Parts: sequence; C-alpha cells; structure tokens
Amino acid sequence: MSEKLNEDQKMLVTEKLAHHINKLGELVLKSDRFRDQERNKSDCIAKLNNLLEKAFYVPKLRKKTKPTKASRKKRVDTKKQRGEIKRTRSKLRL
Repeated sequence: MSEKLNEDQKMLVTEKLAHHINKLGELVLKSDRFRDQERNKSDCIAKLNNLLEKAFYVPKLRKKTKPTKASRKKRVDTKKQRGEIKRTRSKLRL
C-alpha cells in the first residue's frame, strides 16, 4: 500500500477494491485499449483515480423531515371525503 494513504483510507481501499487486490496486497490494474505502452499507462492511472474516487466517496446523510401542515390537512380532508362517500353508500342501500 501507499505511504500517502492513512490507515482509514487503506481500510476503505482494501474493503471496496478487494477484487482488484492480489494475494501480495498489490492493487492490479490492466489496460490494453491502445497500441502503445504510454497511453495504456496513462489509461491505468485514470482508472486508478476513478477507483479511488469511488472508494473514498461518502454519500450525504438524509435529513429526516416531517410532513408539512398543508400536506397533513390535505390527507385528513381526503380521508374525510372518502369516508363520506362510503357513509352515503350504505344509506342508499337501506
């Protein structure tokens, strides 16, 4: 592992990129998209950057919110309206 990464970062990399790490603990990337070695090396570096960005990404925590006053009132009103429809239905049968 790199000396540039701290212990937490190393743990993240080993967990999230385990399928790219061999038994010796080396992160192995391969590229044969191009016909020359230099372009393949730069492609591997770009892959490494993308993998590290994904490994270190932490999603934002969701803030819990309560329903607004208007939405609660609308919900109760529709329930009352629905109940009224059902109540009138039963009166028509008698």
